[in-house]
Amino acid sequence: MDPSATTAAKPPWRRAGPSRASLVEATGSRITEVRITRLLAPVFYATVLVQSPAGLQEVDSRPSDAVNLALAAGAPIRVDTGLFSLDHHLEELPSYPVATASLAAQAQKGMQAIRSAPPRTGQ
Repeated sequence: MDPSATTAAKPPWRRAGPSRASLVEATGSRITEVRITRLLAPVFYATVLVQSPAGLQEVDSRPSDAVNLALAAGAPIRVDTGLFSLDHHLEELPSYPVATASLAAQAQKGMQAIRSAPPRTGQ
């Protein structure tokens, strides 16, 4: 097997959006718009608007899936402007100062171990 062939292949998660968009199109429908609609801390929610033969349908979705579908379909992505002002959500969002400090300490410890390790030879 040619090693360059494996590096040139797109990972499956990059192909998921276009294939899902193709499934939507195969039903005679099209993705018209994606909306990032709300935050129920710490989770964001989205809606995909699909124009189908039966009319306009709103489908709840994870934002990551919705954005991938919109990009694959060339549909606009709209974000509720209230989500840009998170002041009213700050008390709902979890605080991570202890976890952040712990992660930083672990990273520093790991970097010190790498720096103090003897150089590898023969690789």
